[in-house]
Amino acid sequence: MFIRIKTTPKSPRKSVQICESVRRGDSIRQILVRHIGIANNEQHLIELKKLAEHVKRQIEEERYGPSLFPLPTSEDPPLPTPSTEVVEGVNEEKIVQDSAEQKQMVDLTNLFEQRRVVEGFHDIFGQIFRELGFNQILPQKQSEVLREVLLARIAMPTSKHRAQEILAADFGRDIPLDRIYRMLDALLLKKDAVQKQVFSATQSLFAEQVNIVFFDVTTLYFESTEEDELRTFGYSKDQKFHMTQVVLALATNMAGLPVGYRLFPGNTAEVKTLLACLDEWKKILPIGEVFLVADRAMMSEANLAALENAQIKYVIAAKLKKMPPSIRKQILEKNGEALLFEEELVTKREFTLSNQRRLVV
Repeated sequence: MFIRIKTTPKSPRKSVQICESVRRGDSIRQILVRHIGIANNEQHLIELKKLAEHVKRQIEEERYGPSLFPLPTSEDPPLPTPSTEVVEGVNEEKIVQDSAEQKQMVDLTNLFEQRRVVEGFHDIFGQIFRELGFNQILPQKQSEVLREVLLARIAMPTSKHRAQEILAADFGRDIPLDRIYRMLDALLLKKDAVQKQVFSATQSLFAEQVNIVFFDVTTLYFESTEEDELRTFGYSKDQKFHMTQVVLALATNMAGLPVGYRLFPGNTAEVKTLLACLDEWKKILPIGEVFLVADRAMMSEANLAALENAQIKYVIAAKLKKMPPSIRKQILEKNGEALLFEEELVTKREFTLSNQRRLVV
């Protein structure tokens, strides 16, 4: 911020103004912050300069805090207040200044943020959105809504309703909530195409066939007791047995990158979700050998028989109390202990069960 003395051609009068430089695009322009007054002689010009310096410091204090240099005190001679005058500059612009307006300052307590625009986020993640081919799944207008919602949820993972507010407040993009829901209805019909697109992008990082090595199932509950074809009561991993739920199954490759997911009714058994997912994914994905590793929740005769019938190899944690008494006795005797893992005693033995399954202890 600086003080500018502006002259008028063929006139002894000089304008005293406070200006500042502002960048607009690739150029820098000087804009008028405050017009102080008109000087008809040299003495008047000196007085207006003092007044301009006083006003400039007040504006800077309001913007940036107290100045390192003190303002004039009450002991200093009073600064003149210019009268109302009409100034005609070289560009023929007319500026009318009133002495009462000179005393009006901006009250910062009354300022509020109406909107902010975040730049750069769309440039980076929008390019990734296009490189992944997500812009080709839906028609153009719906694809634009999908991109905005995805980017908002990357910036701040939250609900779809909140994502719509974030887009308006932080990114300057007003999208009606109904329009977002209509896009999601259309996206649901393209679920297989989305999974295939994600798989293709994932597979491009690895020159090998996909083996599902991580498959997990969880439950998502609703604050509701109303059932439908998807929401129903079942075994809840969140201990919300009095609420309806759905079962979510997710598979990843060896690098932990997603292969696919699927929702099931809330009372679906875990092994059924695996077999159903495999049947569905094999139609659209080149899935190779499947090797299941699971905890003892999968340890039931029905589950193991279903896996064996589907020719799926598995390692499942066994339940000791389910073992025959003779094998359980041998396990508890701890014969053949070996010293492993920082002096911890570990038993390493193997048994063959009556159904030809291997039990590794």
